[in-house]
Amino acid sequence: MRIVLAVILFLAGFQVNGQYSLRPSQASISLRGLASSGEQNPFWLWADQRGEIPYGSSALQIAGEVYKEYDSLYTHNRKLNTTALGYGIRAVASLEKQSRLLLPEAYLKFRWKKMEISAGRRFVSSNPLQKDREQGKLMWGANSLPIPEIRLAIPEFTPIIKSGLLSIKGGYSHGWFGSTDSVKNYLLHQKSLYVRVGKPAWRMHFYAGANHQVQWGGRPANPFYDKLTNQIITKYPSDFGSYLKVVSGISLNRNNQGGQLDGVPYNEAFNRAGNHLGTLDVGISFESHGTRFFLYRQSYYEDGSLFYLSNISDGLTGLHLDFTANNNKTFNLLQLNFDYLDTRNQGGEGGSVSTIPELRGRDNYFNNSLYQDGWTYRNRFIGVPLIIPVLAYRQLLPDSKVPDAVLVNNRVQAGILELRGELGHHYLTLKQVWSINQGSYAYPFDKFKQYSLLLGFEQYFRSGRSASYSL
Repeated sequence: MRIVLAVILFLAGFQVNGQYSLRPSQASISLRGLASSGEQNPFWLWADQRGEIPYGSSALQIAGEVYKEYDSLYTHNRKLNTTALGYGIRAVASLEKQSRLLLPEAYLKFRWKKMEISAGRRFVSSNPLQKDREQGKLMWGANSLPIPEIRLAIPEFTPIIKSGLLSIKGGYSHGWFGSTDSVKNYLLHQKSLYVRVGKPAWRMHFYAGANHQVQWGGRPANPFYDKLTNQIITKYPSDFGSYLKVVSGISLNRNNQGGQLDGVPYNEAFNRAGNHLGTLDVGISFESHGTRFFLYRQSYYEDGSLFYLSNISDGLTGLHLDFTANNNKTFNLLQLNFDYLDTRNQGGEGGSVSTIPELRGRDNYFNNSLYQDGWTYRNRFIGVPLIIPVLAYRQLLPDSKVPDAVLVNNRVQAGILELRGELGHHYLTLKQVWSINQGSYAYPFDKFKQYSLLLGFEQYFRSGRSASYSL
């Protein structure tokens, strides 16, 4: 199999930013240029960029944004402000082979005490254990455009007992995927709940929680004949009763005693409505002498393999260090992050037809037979960027009829190292990833290996403008 390498020394990225205060709002304008000797930009230039950077090799982009964050949580006499309003909008004009106008964010948010409701397209992590991290999110990261949602949340850990020993945070939302070549007007259900054990002043805290996502509703782009139920399928269940079962995860057939449901395909009639997926997460943090250590583990669930522990080796493990007590005037190390991803097992090589649950495998992570674009939005994987749709690997499957968004590379082993530092008034970034990509059980690769490196340099000027460069 032919291996394609993008040599980063032949690619340069350049960005100039200008920031302005429109009290109480903040606005900025930026100009970004991309050029590459190859047909495709290297991994780190387009990964975790909220879908703004094209796969293609060159582009000129102009971006503008205006944001207003909440006012201070407390008044001058230390009383909690009951309400606050915020908003944000970001637009990007991308001049490339097929020019685009993107709206990566456009939202309103309203806070009442510790609760928040927001509406629109907004970047929000579904995993509170990884707040403000670009890397380290298996299910929900910064790799695609945000999905438009209405979201009710407790955005910060909030004590549920007076001492603060036990705190919770989480969210509940309804979103709109829109339409693709396979499904029209389908929806998103998402919720998360996380618990923190440890008083705020303690050095050590324990975390545990879960997130649950469902792609559901809508209709097939082309009605099809379902042989197993002998029906023409023109839409997927989307009534209120089906929504309650989407939320709860209860089978559509629970009260139907195994009978056929009119107009419902076999996959949903004898299973759950929609494509359910998520992670179970645990973590521990410890602070000492100006350094915060955070160790976490995310385990993926989709088809029941995690319940039987047959895919327990799969998941994302990370160690993150934040340094807050640097006093070196020459160079200060701000962050050091390492993540290890493994999605190769998928419950084993046994097929889903096995009558023994522990032997069922080939889970084909993040893909679905009805929602054929899988866990993607606008041809980008929604979570960790190492799970990549066929669009970015087309050179490895030149004759394949697989749709562009199908995730043919979902059996991955990878290590990601990131360092961030400060040199005077300059910020330095180094990102490296080593990965072995085995494709999927249906479309295996011959252990396609990848190494990607990003060196970033950002300089701030007294005027408030900045310039950043990357190789």
